Amino acid sequence: MNRPALQTPLTPRASASHGDVARLAAQLRERGGGPSWADIAEAIQLAQRVEARHARDPDRPVGLADHLAALSSRVHTLRVQEEHSLLPLLITGGRRALDLASRLMMSEHVDVEVLLLRLRELTRTYASRLGAAEDWCALSRLCNKLEADLRAHLRQEDEVLYAALLN
Repeated sequence: MNRPALQTPLTPRASASHGDVARLAAQLRERGGGPSWADIAEAIQLAQRVEARHARDPDRPVGLADHLAALSSRVHTLRVQEEHSLLPLLITGGRRALDLASRLMMSEHVDVEVLLLRLRELTRTYASRLGAAEDWCALSRLCNKLEADLRAHLRQEDEVLYAALLN
């Protein structure tokens, strides 16, 4: 699902007023972010099918379904943290709490980056082997999309919202 970019004049070097922060947090809450749950569920199902159907192929993405499930769990945990802790704090919180919350969430994003690197490794950078079945090719495309969606969301938060808070 395409989501509009955050509507904000802030840049990573800008100074954020409490009103700016509250507006950005409200926009994040409204628009959500990252990959859709439907895409994640579909990728897990496709990975299970590809791993089973191509069990004798040494190039199959072994362990991809489990990794996608772990990535899904991590993304869910981050969304819950953002929705129930960080975003309300950004809307109402004081400077010290905002700084701590921003640093915490940025460090959590590093953990997601590690999972994304492993996703690339398991999918051989989203390349299906020559002559691969359509389900395998579809899985590669979907995993590539998941990474792109998640990276775009992380970048919006890290480079716009959190960077503004930390300046």
